[in-house]
Amino acid sequence: FVGESITGNDAIEQVKTLGRIAYPFLGVRYTALEEGVLIQKGDSGEEAIFPGSAAEKAGLREGDILLEFNGEKITERNTLAKLIMTKDPGDQVILKIRRNDQEFAESDSSRSSAKASEFEIEVTLGERE
Repeated sequence: FVGESITGNDAIEQVKTLGRIAYPFLGVRYTALEEGVLIQKGDSGEEAIFPGSAAEKAGLREGDILLEFNGEKITERNTLAKLIMTKDPGDQVILKIRRNDQEFAESDSSRSSAKASEFEIEVTLGERE
């Protein structure tokens, strides 16, 4: 979830250029860990990955741990929400992910079927509606 707000100057600029305020959106539910965030279902059983979201398009899965957002470690002070809010919808970012012993195939054929416990993936952020 994104719980941060954009700055006043950003909001004014977006209203001037877009006619509205646009919020970047990854599309995951998560719980903070000591190291990163764990993608998981909501308390009432809501899906971990929002259908049609940037996260779903990038192949993120429930149980993945997001470790870094565009090269910055995700921590209690440097939260995923804060990091997302530094970007705009449509921006491409690199996520460092830990996935336990599962195969991950990316659309880029040079990296497909790479078996790894940690890897990076490029994601184009969506817009929160």
